[in-house]
Amino acid sequence: MLLASARNTLAELGRQAERGHKISSQVINHMKTMETSAAVIVRALAEIDRIALGSKLVALNAKVEAAHFGDEGAAFGVVADEISSHARRSEEITEGMVGEMQQLRATVAETSKELEEMTRMSVETLESSRVELEPLGELTRTHSEMESTLASSVRQGHQLADEISRSIMVL
Repeated sequence: MLLASARNTLAELGRQAERGHKISSQVINHMKTMETSAAVIVRALAEIDRIALGSKLVALNAKVEAAHFGDEGAAFGVVADEISSHARRSEEITEGMVGEMQQLRATVAETSKELEEMTRMSVETLESSRVELEPLGELTRTHSEMESTLASSVRQGHQLADEISRSIMVL
């Protein structure tokens, strides 16, 4: 019964190792995807910030020029308003990207949590298996002793049978 239990434990260890490997592969793929997404987002945010700053400067310049020309500079005012509108849109996009980064961070946190859970389960399974398999060493020694004793008994049985045969022949 102990050997059957040990075999079941070893089989469970094998299944647990396979599950751990599969989960680890999935986690690695998720992490690579997140790294790629983070790099894209960081580049996009940097570009949007650069564009927004440039747009704000152009809008400010256009408003100053519109003020210099008075009524004749009204067209500059329209351009300044349009540029300001683009700068606001850039800020909105940046806010969206910040939201995306927050989502990415949440995904990374969830993935890390899952990885920690997988690790905890693996450690518990391995520790449990170790405790269950400790008696296996004693069982193996006892089994070896029994095999030796059985082999010796078989040899002695053959010797006894030979002696009985000789005794019968002598009689």
